[in-house]
Amino acid sequence: MKVKNIFIAFVGFGLLLLGCAEDFENPSLDDSDLVIYELGYGGNLKSKAWNGYEADIGDSLILDLQVSPKEGTDVRYILLDDDGNEEVLSTELRYIFYAEEEGTQLTYFIADRGTVADTVAINFIANKPGTFTSKFNDWQTLAFDEMQTGTFTFEFDMIASKDNIDAVVGLTNSSAVTNYSALSAIVRFDRSGVIDAYNDGFYDHEAEVNYTAGATYHVRMEVDVFQKLYSVYVTDKNLNEFKVAENYTFRNKAANLTAMALVAGDWQLDDPGTHRVFNTQLTSHTQNLKPSIKNIEDVLMVEGAFQQVLVETSDPFGGAVTLEAKFLPRYASFEDLGNGQGLLTLNPYQDCSECDVGDVEIEIVASSLSASNSQIVKVSVIKAEILMGHIGDAEVWFGEYANDPANVNPWRNDTQIIIGGGSNWQDPDNDIYDLTGVFPFEIPDMQPGERFTFAALNMFVKDISPWAVQEYDLYGLPYRTSEFVLGTDYYQGTYNGDPNATALQQRFANEKTASDATLFTSTEGSQAVLDYLNAQLVAGAQPGDFVFFRISVSVDDAPTFGRIIMWSSDVASKAPRLLYDIN
Repeated sequence: MKVKNIFIAFVGFGLLLLGCAEDFENPSLDDSDLVIYELGYGGNLKSKAWNGYEADIGDSLILDLQVSPKEGTDVRYILLDDDGNEEVLSTELRYIFYAEEEGTQLTYFIADRGTVADTVAINFIANKPGTFTSKFNDWQTLAFDEMQTGTFTFEFDMIASKDNIDAVVGLTNSSAVTNYSALSAIVRFDRSGVIDAYNDGFYDHEAEVNYTAGATYHVRMEVDVFQKLYSVYVTDKNLNEFKVAENYTFRNKAANLTAMALVAGDWQLDDPGTHRVFNTQLTSHTQNLKPSIKNIEDVLMVEGAFQQVLVETSDPFGGAVTLEAKFLPRYASFEDLGNGQGLLTLNPYQDCSECDVGDVEIEIVASSLSASNSQIVKVSVIKAEILMGHIGDAEVWFGEYANDPANVNPWRNDTQIIIGGGSNWQDPDNDIYDLTGVFPFEIPDMQPGERFTFAALNMFVKDISPWAVQEYDLYGLPYRTSEFVLGTDYYQGTYNGDPNATALQQRFANEKTASDATLFTSTEGSQAVLDYLNAQLVAGAQPGDFVFFRISVSVDDAPTFGRIIMWSSDVASKAPRLLYDIN
């Protein structure tokens, strides 16, 4: 049997005593004071004791406490039954906990000195060997035997101490995790009562697996470090396996993973709980030697436009990466910035008889000492008419009337449109996002029967809150004969949940969007914009009428306050614009 003494450390073949009850010098205290602390330690004993002291089954753990003043103070360790009756375990400052069976022994240490008394609740935890119990906001990091750079399976069992907790298990490349951003793949007992996983900016789940306290859930994570993807399968207490995550994207885009980390949170929980993780098993399938390249989106731009694309890479072993670009068209250049980064600059010619119109494929090559990797970036240059946003775009403030000819909108900030915001001072409990951005465009001259044959929305970001995890969704509103934005244009609900609007693109922007970014609708989003515009024509819209694009935050996907600021139509060089063609 092993005996674990929290306050004794072995150095070489000698024994070093870190504290001694007889030699410890007590601080100066008044007669009415009574302090309980660990021998040789200060700090918040009650918080540490509640988090618990752990020992594997078959081992023992020695806890030495101290009281001050010691003279005249009676102490005891006790258990309480359901009726409040005491069972005294020890009347000394030292207590030996024998871990005989799995579970938690809630023990009370009581100190009495005349009319003065204090009590500390202590959780002694007996674990199966290889069991780890999470602590509140206190990270534990457990190293793998071998660094993982390719594909592998990581399995474990986990048990929640109570319902509706906030506790995670994550995979990381850090040797000492201190925050969630260091985790790449994450599985969570969520406070809503489901098991979910992190997907590149937010928690989500495929199958809904509801958990209950005390039940064992087996988790299997299939991880591809090179692709920065992972899937999660959970087997419930009835031995049914569910796919909770499929090809979710890493949070921390690490080039290797070296450890498991766990923690329990208590944010917005009056009575938080912890979880236990055990039976961990890692099966390595492949190891990758190539540098990884962060996924680069295809580029859509018009003649005469200017755009720069940052290329980011990493080597699985932390080595240097050199970058080059192949098959560059004449309007493109590439610079290796060092530190695994490169900059692709695109500036197609204008008014040259469509000389740069068309599609090209540029190959980005990343090379390290061990291997090379490449990624193709498709650049599409189009000739399109440009319709500038009308100077009438506005912020709609939680449903208040936004604009009319007789009442100039007092919330519009001229050169910029703020979307998101902070707490609604009128109703902070029910409405945490104040501002929706609405952008009118005047339908151009068209012949009867003509339709839009191409459309894409282009907007420019002024600033963003990168720490606020949230999505900015794009919608189309029914056409109107006036450019005025209305209070009823306001929306802050779930994507595609507004029956009076057409959902065009979820996550048109998110917290990972850069300040000063140039935004275009995606391929699917541009098709949705095209369909929306033609639907307005079918509904009766005429040249000179107005269509409206709205950007808003879904509160369900926005657990923190934040905002994005778009340049308004008052700034000609950064004005919202609709790229289009008609026939």
